[in-house]
Parts: sequence; structure tokens; C-alpha cells
Amino acid sequence: MRLKGISALILWMSVVSEGALAADNVLSETIRSTFTNLESLYQPVAKKLGKAFEVVTEDTSYVGAGAEFDGQVYRVRVSRGLLESEKLDPDTFRMILCHEVGHLFGGGPRKHLPPEWEGIVAHDGLSHMTSEGQSDYYAAVSCFRKLAKGTENPLRVMVPSYIQEKCERAWGTSFHAAESLGLCLRSAMAGLGFLQITFEFPIAFHTPDLSATSELIRDVYPARQCRLDTFVQGSLCTDESPLLWDFDDSTKSNCQTNPEAQRPSCWYTE
Repeated sequence: MRLKGISALILWMSVVSEGALAADNVLSETIRSTFTNLESLYQPVAKKLGKAFEVVTEDTSYVGAGAEFDGQVYRVRVSRGLLESEKLDPDTFRMILCHEVGHLFGGGPRKHLPPEWEGIVAHDGLSHMTSEGQSDYYAAVSCFRKLAKGTENPLRVMVPSYIQEKCERAWGTSFHAAESLGLCLRSAMAGLGFLQITFEFPIAFHTPDLSATSELIRDVYPARQCRLDTFVQGSLCTDESPLLWDFDDSTKSNCQTNPEAQRPSCWYTE
């Protein structure tokens, strides 16, 4: 079953009777409002490019989401299995969606085309899809803080001091910085939740991946710890970031004001 658009999503959710988010009226409303807000953010971006943006849901038990571009429509797909996951919370849900839109609007570096690809090809022979590591980074720097801004802080656990100190150093502790500081903490925790949505991988904030890749990791996922570091460092970036990043020049898709917030060398190299 494939449904398109927010009204279809609400209809689809009305028949879902089980699952952590779908079974709770408050959290079900969070799903609806999050999809609405995502479309409100990205439909104007797509329109400026002469395209459309939509969210579709699929009635599959697979726990996941995806993104695609068919030349006319930028599309994010979300599975029933994800919406029913007992490990899903509102901010983790937002970060997953932000990672997927990162594939569409996160700029360079982008992926190579897979073998025997029959879909559309970008002007430079590469895929239109942003790489996995860059999508993580974009999600934290640009999308999540805009999607989560003004929403209730859902954190119910103690934020590790390692992250607390990093966010405070980046954003400050003044009254005026309170919202940005809170979004930094939420973003880092959401990144962790995203990476552990299917399995409790042995990753932690205080054990960063200090390796330096000899070649840009463009076409596969970086190591999970490396991905967590990417979410953290993106959360520390204080740049005012647009929703559409440079499609060709990956050097422009990096934090300019805070060296600690740049893309980690465990997956990125120029």
C-alpha cells in the first residue's frame, strides 16, 4: 500500500492500531505535525528548483526510511515498521527524516552511480543523492534544528556530561542561548537514537573515532561510531545554515565558524 501526501498519511495512521508512536494519541499527533512541518520546510525548496517534494508511507514491517529523486519529485519514504518501533521517540523520528532529506538537499559530496543504473544521472555523471556521511552532517547542522525548533523537548534521560560540555562551549549558557543549547543537546541524543533504532551498537559519545580516512567515503555508510561523531559535530556548528546546500562544491558544505564542528576525518577528506 502506497499513500501520498499528508492527508493520506493521516488516513493511513488512523488504521494503525499498534506501535509505540502510533498507539499513543499524543505521539501520533507528533508524527502528523512532524510530517506537516517537513513538507512546509522543503516544498518551497523544491519549488525553487522547479520540482515537488512529498512524503510517502509504505505498509511494510521493515524498520526504516528512504529518499529518492525521479527527476521531478523529491520524495521521502517511511515504513510502518519504523512508525511502530518501540524505540522511536519524537526527536529520533525527526533526525531520521532529516537524514533522508539530507540525501536530497545536503549537497556534496554525492554518491557514485551504482552498477547498471537506469535512473537519472546528474550533470557530472554522479548520482543526485548526497553521500551517507554528508546526509548525517546536513541533518544535524541544518534540518533538525529547524524541524525541532519550537517543539517540546522530549529528553527524558540525563545528557552525558561530555555532550553537555561540548554544546555549552559551542552555543554558550546565557539565557539567550538556551534554545540553541537545548537543540544541540537534543540533536546529539537524536543522532544516537537514530543509530541504535534497530540494535544497541557499542558506540558512545566519549569514544570518538580518531581515524583519518585516506579516501572520501562516498558510497557506503561510515562506521557507526564515525556517524555518531558526525551528528555530534554537526550539532556544534553555529553557522546559520540554509536548507539547500551546494550541489557540486563539497567544500562549501562544512561548518565555517567552529573547527570542532567540521565533518570528521573518519569519513571526510578533500
